[in-house]
Amino acid sequence: MMIYLFLQILITLGVNATTSSIVEQIDFSKTVTLEQVIKEEKALGRSVMPSPINVSLGHEYYPNIKGYDLQNPMVADYESTEGLGSSAEYFFTPDSIVRVFLTTWYESFDFSKQLKKTTPEDLIANKLLFQDKITELQNVLIEQLGQPYVNAAHKPFDATSEFIQYKWKGAFNADLSVVFSNKAGYSRLRLLVFRD
Repeated sequence: MMIYLFLQILITLGVNATTSSIVEQIDFSKTVTLEQVIKEEKALGRSVMPSPINVSLGHEYYPNIKGYDLQNPMVADYESTEGLGSSAEYFFTPDSIVRVFLTTWYESFDFSKQLKKTTPEDLIANKLLFQDKITELQNVLIEQLGQPYVNAAHKPFDATSEFIQYKWKGAFNADLSVVFSNKAGYSRLRLLVFRD
């Protein structure tokens, strides 16, 4: 189940075969190995490389952080034709078992937008940019895990941004969070999938 969900989610990373999501092809309810991830990513025409920087997870991302010796992640970057870039990080133990899958979709950065004054309409435009991905991911997770046990939708951060969060628990855990901002380049959608 975990591998299957993993593949479904990876297919939602993009809209066509070259940017399809590996989450559609791996079942996270079963043990997932780094070898499986690399094989599936290669089949989709992408490479998985060691992170060029040291990356660690905090307890808020992975509650069982002290239970495993997680290695520096392997990373895959994706480009989408929808104005969203995305990347995936695979955190694994020394025996090459993937314990945490973290993927992030982000608004493609445009420095010229940073210089202009932002408006409430910019926040609405950013929401629309992410809405299809949010709906796709919610549907996949609800199909696999049922309704989320946390649904903190439209919780305001401040006057210029919003935070939405959904959490699932079952054969594996999932956390889908979204930050919308009317500031160009600051909106993001993050999906965290892990096993205890």
